[in-house]
Amino acid sequence: MSYIAPKDYSEASQRLQNILVQIKDENCSIDHLAQYVEEASALILFCKERLASTGLRVEKILEEVKNIQVQATEEIQSIDP
Repeated sequence: MSYIAPKDYSEASQRLQNILVQIKDENCSIDHLAQYVEEASALILFCKERLASTGLRVEKILEEVKNIQVQATEEIQSIDP
């Protein structure tokens, strides 16, 4: 088993679910356990980074929307005495 980076958050989440199923299986080989945990750790890090970057993008978009609203309000107020 080798770690292959997921293409997106959804794939990483699905792979984490699959690893959890494998680890919970009573037939899970102790020889594979460390590999599962190692891959899960890398996938969790990937997901955390993806969530953080998405959070920053959403905050930036919301700030831009707020600025547009402020600008529109100022323009309306300058037209309507």
